[in-house]
Amino acid sequence: LGIVWDGRKALNEHWKSRFEDLKAFMEKYGRYPREHQPGESVLYNWCQAQRQKRAGNHSGGKTKDLSAWQAELLDSIKFDFNPKGKNKINRKWMSRLSDLRYFLKSHSLEELESNKGETEKSLLNWLKRQR
Repeated sequence: LGIVWDGRKALNEHWKSRFEDLKAFMEKYGRYPREHQPGESVLYNWCQAQRQKRAGNHSGGKTKDLSAWQAELLDSIKFDFNPKGKNKINRKWMSRLSDLRYFLKSHSLEELESNKGETEKSLLNWLKRQR
């Protein structure tokens, strides 16, 4: 009949279901759910709750910190527990590095320095700040 008598088991199954939903979402869209995107708010809120649990400050007060198995599963998909902090800066830096590598595949550094396009100027300014 599918009746679950153990409350913890039901919560674990619910958590695993949400995790699988997130994993499928990220595979399909290559990003995290957005708060104000139609149909994504439930999964967005679940992600936020996992971040709060990891930080030990879940606002509900009833739930405990992430268990080891939950943290391990989230780590397996490289879940970003700090999307607005240091990781965001690292992602932006890596993105700029990727842009530079792409440019240098077909152009020289001198071409970057002499090019007057906005994209190239922005990339050159970023590169100068890295020295």
